[in-house]
Amino acid sequence: MRPSLPAIAILSLALVVAAPVSAQEEIVDLPAADRPIDLNLEELYSIGSIDGAEWETFQTLDAAVFDRDGRLYLLDAPTARVVAIRDGAFSHYLGQQGDGPGEYRRPEGLVALPDGTLAVWDSGKRAFILFAADGSSLGQVAPDYSAGVPAAPMQSLSDGSVLALPLHMVSGRWGEIYLTGDGRRSAAEGLPLLRVPLRRGAEIDLVTRVPGLQGEGVDPASRAFAPRPSWGPVQGNRVALAISDEYEVRVVDRSGSLLTVLRRPIEARRTTRADEAAFRRFVQERYERSLRQGTRGLRPAPPSDEVNAHPVIPPIRRITAGGAAKIWVQRPDDGDPMRSGPIDILDVEGAYVGTVSDAPLGLPAAFGPDGLVAFLTTGELDVPVARVYRLPEGLR
Repeated sequence: MRPSLPAIAILSLALVVAAPVSAQEEIVDLPAADRPIDLNLEELYSIGSIDGAEWETFQTLDAAVFDRDGRLYLLDAPTARVVAIRDGAFSHYLGQQGDGPGEYRRPEGLVALPDGTLAVWDSGKRAFILFAADGSSLGQVAPDYSAGVPAAPMQSLSDGSVLALPLHMVSGRWGEIYLTGDGRRSAAEGLPLLRVPLRRGAEIDLVTRVPGLQGEGVDPASRAFAPRPSWGPVQGNRVALAISDEYEVRVVDRSGSLLTVLRRPIEARRTTRADEAAFRRFVQERYERSLRQGTRGLRPAPPSDEVNAHPVIPPIRRITAGGAAKIWVQRPDDGDPMRSGPIDILDVEGAYVGTVSDAPLGLPAAFGPDGLVAFLTTGELDVPVARVYRLPEGLR
């Protein structure tokens, strides 16, 4: 079932409200034709096994970060473990589950700060548990959550703060609510993108507002192809955002002021019945995979015969950035919009570097020093695997 015209109008209005355009921003029109890039990456190591040691077997891989020395940290939230890896070998665990100092109840987020500190977001304590690179405890921070209680995924800015959306709950057909330190608030104008300073007594800032994620986690069949916000930190405490039906990457400063809009003339296409069928297959595969893996907590819902599809397939599927000058923009596959397609690599200052047409690993989950990147994938029998590569000089 397709959304009615009033529903489409409401969604379009939400996108406009969430991403205002000022008169001072610079609009950069990027070329239409793809410029091919062959990454030709050599794998440095991979972590993830069905029958290996305890440290290298995961139920899920929920987050990955590199510290400034190149150690890789992997979060397996269902088993409450954060594993530190150095050059492909086990280094140490970062904290452990518990109620004491340096322990976490429900670890759900993980960030690496520029000064070398690692922060684990513990939704059980509603605090960031801080660690040194060697695993020693540095205490915990629980900022004022009046603007919103953060939720994973999380990324860090170069000023040592954390970017995150608030924990949100669906409420009504076109509205929703999100959690704050003093109760619940309406997200009728969009969800706040939070900048969370990790120091005692700090207050959380609102960077900007992004369209809500109404329907996720409750009825997946009601939320096909609608644009979902994604973002990444870039140099100079700036944030790259993709939040609409257009091929637009908006670059804002940490106060939310729009600086640059990077555009390519790649248009959204109309949603077809074949696209809806692809969505149903995706939901079915995800549901069956969750049954095989025995995933804890809320499982994905089984597929529905009806699909409430967005009227168009947005040309941007997701973006990411690692705090450096490059923004990675993933487009949908032309034949199956549920699968990842080409990846455009942009410079935050307005240069189009090129397009990786064959990108089976998708977007990097983490960027590290000296061009290190980590991809979170699955191996045989859906075993979670982290694969680490080194980018060529021109893409770092």
